[in-house]
Amino acid sequence: MRLSSKRVNILFVYHKIFIRKICNPFMVYEVKHSDYSKHSHLFKSSGPEGALLENAFSHDFISQTLYVDDLNHSSIALLKLPIVFLLVGNPESPSLNSLLEIIPNKSGFTFPHTDNWLSQMKKYRPMLSVKWSSNYMSHQSLKIDHIQELSKTIPKDYNVKRVTENNINELPEEICSHIPRNFGSFENFLKYGIGFCIMEGDKPINLASSLLPYTNKLEVYIVTVKDEKYRKKGFATIACAKLLEFCLNEGIEPYWSAMNEASLKLATKLGYENPTLFHVYEKK
Repeated sequence: MRLSSKRVNILFVYHKIFIRKICNPFMVYEVKHSDYSKHSHLFKSSGPEGALLENAFSHDFISQTLYVDDLNHSSIALLKLPIVFLLVGNPESPSLNSLLEIIPNKSGFTFPHTDNWLSQMKKYRPMLSVKWSSNYMSHQSLKIDHIQELSKTIPKDYNVKRVTENNINELPEEICSHIPRNFGSFENFLKYGIGFCIMEGDKPINLASSLLPYTNKLEVYIVTVKDEKYRKKGFATIACAKLLEFCLNEGIEPYWSAMNEASLKLATKLGYENPTLFHVYEKK
């Protein structure tokens, strides 16, 4: 008996589904954005990096996808963001392997660096490699008096301004490319972000800002235009000090992620202490 091409295609699809269920019996589900809040408890319990990303996924203008093991009573989740994947929740969940399979090869992902997570991920070590590393620091060691003194050291002919609707369109692309990527638009940044920049006249030359939308926590992001005349003048220190001063006065917790020695040196100068090393991995 000859089967029609349509029937062959249908049988092929069902065969793929059947094989997938045998090989991957612990199903995972994509969550509608309107239901993300049902799974926020997984991020709150995963340390500061999870809490920071929880702030981000509460906004629908960020490109993101959330996968969980159960749509109503999740115990583990995978959040896909433009820059990284984040695993949170219970690492002993049988759905961990299914979530790992979603992550494409060479894509960066991370997870809470707790003893339980690190122990569970050891079994996957042969298929993983470190993509990049960072030193993570909390706000707890920051001293407002020290930060205020640093913010006063601005050279003559320069000043510090908060980013507002009056100057945001003047920001050079090289110092604000994270805004459309992480906030969707300048308008969203003004609503859900904070930024301070050093001005040379009416020209912004750097930007210290929140990397992602925030509530009561944010990750500091600093970048300066690529011009030697602005190097080694303390501009990054001053802009960051203004941002940190604002955060501490407003009850916002500013976290720092140092991916290189220069960033770690700046963080130390500002008063951050006790860096904790964490890694972003990729599948080989």
